[in-house]
Amino acid sequence: MPDGAAPSVTLSPRLQTVADAVPVCDTVADIGSDHGYVPLYLLEKKRARHVIVSDLRKGPLATARQNFCRTQCSAQADFRLGSGLEILQADEADGIILAGMGGPLMRELLQARPEVYQKLAFIILQPMTGQALLRRSLRELGLKIDREWLCEEGKHLYEIIRVVPGTQDLPEELAAVGPYLWESRSPLLARHLQRLIQRAQAHRNGLLHAKERSAARQVELYSLEKHIAQWKEMLQQCESER
Repeated sequence: MPDGAAPSVTLSPRLQTVADAVPVCDTVADIGSDHGYVPLYLLEKKRARHVIVSDLRKGPLATARQNFCRTQCSAQADFRLGSGLEILQADEADGIILAGMGGPLMRELLQARPEVYQKLAFIILQPMTGQALLRRSLRELGLKIDREWLCEEGKHLYEIIRVVPGTQDLPEELAAVGPYLWESRSPLLARHLQRLIQRAQAHRNGLLHAKERSAARQVELYSLEKHIAQWKEMLQQCESER
């Protein structure tokens, strides 16, 4: 693809943010790539010299291969059928992309192949659920947050997290918010906090109306009330700085 030429694919706002989070590198692997748009974009924009495109299902992988065959990039791509990081060997890629799956699954995929992910320079995470759990898991995985982004697509907000080797302390109230999102005062931070508060309030109200009154339930209620108060204070601070 000539320098300055437009890429052959147009990414959605979510996938564009994922692609933009990938630093310039030699080889990147897109785990669960589906249609292969992100790795194709990275090649065409010369953000990567080689890509590994993987998926658990034959159909999406075949679609990705067809998308590459329509371009001049197919020779720079390796297509692999398999689950998670099982398709990779240590030192085979500079970084990986895990996007569009739940945070708990991402943690499981990383835990299953420490010999692979511990050799990576970066990992791009875009969890659809379980963002707080995933952030809490990073320390035990030997990873730390390098940068975070919020992306708006339709009515949805998506969180993109770039992690690198290392460790960091993560205050509990920032596990769901995102430490870099808070520190950098992302333009969408206020909406992000409002969403967290609304979800926590709905969960709290459900617990209050439940018949069960166990000690564990009371601890959960206390934790929710604490987080709601903290996030409201953060939202107030965020809005006062506008």
